[in-house]
Amino acid sequence: MSKKKIKVFVASTVYGYENELAAIYSQLDTYNYEVLNSHMGTVYAGAEKSNLDNCLAAVDECDAFLGIIWPQYGSGVIGETSITHEEVLKAIVAKKARWFLAHAYVPFTRQLLNHAEIVNKHTLKKIQSKDIIIRSNNLIDVRCIDIYNEVILDKVPVKERKGHWVHTFYDLPEMQKYIEGQFKNPEKVQKSIDYMNSLQNGR
Repeated sequence: MSKKKIKVFVASTVYGYENELAAIYSQLDTYNYEVLNSHMGTVYAGAEKSNLDNCLAAVDECDAFLGIIWPQYGSGVIGETSITHEEVLKAIVAKKARWFLAHAYVPFTRQLLNHAEIVNKHTLKKIQSKDIIIRSNNLIDVRCIDIYNEVILDKVPVKERKGHWVHTFYDLPEMQKYIEGQFKNPEKVQKSIDYMNSLQNGR
C-alpha cells in the first residue's frame, strides 16, 4: 500500500506571479507532495461555495501551509481583506504546520515606516502617523505589511513566539532554495505536522 502524500497548500497573490507559482508547484510535486493551489487548478471548486469558501476549505484540508507574501496584496478582495490574507489567517488560527516567504520589499517597507519620522516640509513639525495615507502604488500595497505582522506574531511577546519564521527573498531561485531546505525531506515536514496537530488536539 502506497504511503499517503502530504497535502501542501500554497497561498499567494496570483496576478504577476504565475510563472513563480508554476515553478513552486513543480518543485513540491517533485518532492512527492500533493499540492493545493488555486492558480494551478488543484483546489476543489465546489459549485455550492464561493471562491473564498472553496479556498478556506482547502486550507482546512491541507496538512501543511506555504504562504508567500508579495508586495502586491491580491485582486480577490472581499470586504476589507483579500482571499490570500484570509487563507493566512485561517492557517494561523487552525494551527497548521506553516512556512512563509516574504518579498524583501515587505519587511523593508515595514521597518522604514516603523522608524520613519515624517515632517511637514514648511514647518518641520512632525506629522502623526495616523494622519499619513499611503495610496496604492506600483512598489507595494501596505496591506501586505498587515499580513507580515500577523505571520511574525508581532503582538505576541518575543519569548512566546513559535512558528513565526518568515524567510525573505528577492527572486525565484532564492524562493526555491528555501523551499528545498524546508520541504525536500517529507519526514521532517511530517514531524512538524504531527506537533501542530497535537496543539490542535490540546495535547
